[in-house]
Amino acid sequence: MNTVFFNGEMKFHMSQEGYARFILDHLVALARADAWFLRNQIDKVLKFTFIMMENPQCEERTRFLAIEFVLVLVEDKKGCQILVNTGDLHIKRMLSQLLCMIATVNENTALDNRDQEQCVLIDQGMKSMARFSRALGGRFLLEGFPQPFESCFNSEEWQRRRAAVSSLSIISKNCSKTLKSKVDLVADPIMKMVDDMHHHVRWGAMYAVEELSKYLHPELQNHYHQKVLPALTKAMDDFSDSKIQVQAAMATYHFVENCTSNMLEPYLDEIISKLLRCLQKGKQLLKQWALSALAAIARSSQDRFLDYYRTVMPYLNFVMTKARGESNGLLLSETISCMTAIWMVIGKDKFSDDTQQVVQLLASTPISNLDIHDPMRIQGLKAWGRLCKCLGHKFQPYMEVAIPYTLG
Repeated sequence: MNTVFFNGEMKFHMSQEGYARFILDHLVALARADAWFLRNQIDKVLKFTFIMMENPQCEERTRFLAIEFVLVLVEDKKGCQILVNTGDLHIKRMLSQLLCMIATVNENTALDNRDQEQCVLIDQGMKSMARFSRALGGRFLLEGFPQPFESCFNSEEWQRRRAAVSSLSIISKNCSKTLKSKVDLVADPIMKMVDDMHHHVRWGAMYAVEELSKYLHPELQNHYHQKVLPALTKAMDDFSDSKIQVQAAMATYHFVENCTSNMLEPYLDEIISKLLRCLQKGKQLLKQWALSALAAIARSSQDRFLDYYRTVMPYLNFVMTKARGESNGLLLSETISCMTAIWMVIGKDKFSDDTQQVVQLLASTPISNLDIHDPMRIQGLKAWGRLCKCLGHKFQPYMEVAIPYTLG
């Protein structure tokens, strides 16, 4: 590909692609040094850039360089204004290209087990979407340029629907300040995907709920608890797909952390029932997140959790005893951590009958020889701390056991 500048124009013909990369390299450097310098030639430069970016015959490194130029341009304050002043076309083309990259997901790369080659393209697309949305603003993109996203959401190809969901997750994370006042821009389309016909899209929607819960709280909880909580409950009951169950439990934990007791009250029966079923029938990772979600529900529902304490405790005792019998220290620590978190809510008068058993189990779980960052050690220390706080002066009889255990 031989490319030259002359008379203020850029002309090229397809031959040696290396020349295109040479020019793109210098354009990136120029945009980084002084984006304003490009203002009079920006239409011609962008025309060349998008030809490289959108040409499937170009090597990935060439296309990535073209994307990098646009990103560097918009990350500069003056460069961003230059791009916006060119009109809508270039922003739409960039969004469409990034969505296409993220949509290269397949059955093998859709969850955690990605193959190496497609992982590069997907990750590049996701990182670029994060940078592009940060530079231009998520609200500006979603309000001003809905068509690329709508096209993906309405596509018959599950990969494109999944790409749209993933993109909204990314934009929510990177543009939370501007989106909190317009949470519907991301929440409405994502909630339509929680019942999608394809399991990878449903998983993506559950992950998106988790991200929105972390970055758009409490607005998401305030306006969408009536939609989100039933959707999470339904997903946790899907024993045909353990990955969706785990993701739903994770999303439940993050969502309910910022719910009020009034929001949760109408749904407590169903949510707690489903979480207990996950404890009873789920695999280890699902059990761990179900325990975390139960603890979060107890903290958020406060006094309303009292009605469920005697229902929940037999399940926790069963998991705790089974974990001890299988020498599953991490699950044991997680269970005790959940239990003590619940005790912090209900008060010491309600759990006094269970204290001795928990102390014995804590004392029988060695953590002193574990690395300081080991999750089992961290959960064990948290459990001792909560137990001490719950019991107050009544913790004194257990000091002889607790002090050597925690300081060892």
